[in-house]
Amino acid sequence: MQKKLSPNSQQIDAIFEDSSSTSNSTWALDKDSEAIVYQKFFTEHIKISEENIGIPIAKNDQLPGDWFSFGVLILILYVAIMRLLARVDISDTFNGLLKIQSIDEVGFENKSKLLAFILLPLSVFVYAFYLSYIINPLYLHWHFDYLFLLFGLAIVVLFILKIVLEKSISLIFYTPKTFSLYLMDHLFVLGVSSMLQAPLLLLYVYSGVKIFLWIAFFVLGLFWLFRLFRGVSIGLMQTRFSRFYIFLYLCSLEIVPLLIVIKLIGK
Repeated sequence: MQKKLSPNSQQIDAIFEDSSSTSNSTWALDKDSEAIVYQKFFTEHIKISEENIGIPIAKNDQLPGDWFSFGVLILILYVAIMRLLARVDISDTFNGLLKIQSIDEVGFENKSKLLAFILLPLSVFVYAFYLSYIINPLYLHWHFDYLFLLFGLAIVVLFILKIVLEKSISLIFYTPKTFSLYLMDHLFVLGVSSMLQAPLLLLYVYSGVKIFLWIAFFVLGLFWLFRLFRGVSIGLMQTRFSRFYIFLYLCSLEIVPLLIVIKLIGK
């Protein structure tokens, strides 16, 4: 009779060890596969979220930093000190802005002239802000150190070139008083417009609410049209200028440069 073989305890332990190692390796593979699935899911989820979050003006590394706050503080102190030293009443300035009869051959009041020069740095600051944090991230995509300062310097240079062109036209038509009056009016309206836009831009920067930016754009466009209207009023008082010359003059100095800038940005 054949003897029936029975497994000893060592064989049984070996079988259990093999089974345990097999199950452990299978469990480890399942765990690794599960980890890969979770990692892939969260990676894709985070990637999609990053693409859909943000405002369409700039990346985080391009938004104003501490230096911007410091520059704003310096600018506020500058305006406050100059106002005290120059003794300029801003309320009277706004009243004079709405009086078209103040535009005459005698020229601007001394207070308005002084305020026009005082607010000139504020105007440069506002336009440099538009270029650096609105136009550049959307259209230009320039990445330079101190880009804000470069834009500010470019605005100053372009404005000087515009003054030289206006002065040349005044020499051709023998209208030095009209040139002086138009220049002061340009600076004056530009300064008052910037004084209204600066608080709106600051609110937009530190709150992120876009309505402040749109209001600033509205103020910018409104004062640009108002400046054209005052320019026409100045030109009509000049007997050497016909209405056709006034139209060409304003188109060449106000409208054409704006169209060129829009064309360059569009590219």
